[in-house]
Amino acid sequence: MARITSLRARITSLSIKGYRSIKDKIELRFPQNAPLVLVGENNAGKTNILRAIDLVLGEFWPGSKEPEDHEFWNRDATNGKIEIEVQFDGLRGDGGTLLQKFRWLYDPNSTTKKCDFMAVSSTGNSKNYVRSEWRDQCMCMWIGADRWLSYHRSWTTRMPSSPARIG
Repeated sequence: MARITSLRARITSLSIKGYRSIKDKIELRFPQNAPLVLVGENNAGKTNILRAIDLVLGEFWPGSKEPEDHEFWNRDATNGKIEIEVQFDGLRGDGGTLLQKFRWLYDPNSTTKKCDFMAVSSTGNSKNYVRSEWRDQCMCMWIGADRWLSYHRSWTTRMPSSPARIG
């Protein structure tokens, strides 16, 4: 009898531009079978990388609030847009379709749509929406400096049993 194993979503890369201390586009590739370790001096942007992941995959829906000025590069919303893209391996969409990435853009100067949160399939097709069921495959837990671990652990008990793995 064939054994069925569940495919778990895993972050493979992250790109960020215009977010907090990150002016120009950076891209981080996540190792497949090893942890990703961020090392750097104070104020190098390590926490802002984690905040970007939390913005797209965290507890609150991206686009549910407008970014504040301090979330734009150089703490100034007139400096341009924020772009965050999270790529995955094993993320399933409708009908088992593989989704390649979630992309979040915020353009304060847009006259039509300031915030855009979309999913892109492995074939390159874009969906101008991201379903809750898709995000639920990619649990992200942010434990800030206050370190309220008991609160965060109680929140994760409501999440699906197959979270995205970082690294």
